[in-house]
Amino acid sequence: MVQLSTFIIEVCLSLTVSILTLLLLKSALQAVLLDLCQGEQRAEFWGRFTQLMLIIGPLLGVLLFIQDASYAEAINTAVFRETLKHALMGGFFTLCGVAFIIWRTIPATDITSQSTSAKHLSPANNKARS
Repeated sequence: MVQLSTFIIEVCLSLTVSILTLLLLKSALQAVLLDLCQGEQRAEFWGRFTQLMLIIGPLLGVLLFIQDASYAEAINTAVFRETLKHALMGGFFTLCGVAFIIWRTIPATDITSQSTSAKHLSPANNKARS
């Protein structure tokens, strides 16, 4: 019975990490996806994909690295520490993967056009024109 209780606590801790991460990212991620995907349906797909990955990643980290030796006679803090470590590692690697995908889709800006437009907008050039 202790093993089942410990397993349920580990899964709940993993899901808590995932849900907190999702709550922190949801509005900002949606805005970025709408801008990058140039369509609401595409942004919705990638938003849901990211949400699923942020739930599956930490949970998978906990389930893959679960240790049978940690199921002692009583539930101790080492079990929770290991579970939290694995859930955070899963979340971290999932976020890195999603961030890499988003970073690769951001179009590169032309440096010369930025410097040209910056010259037109600078206050020194506006004074010289007056």
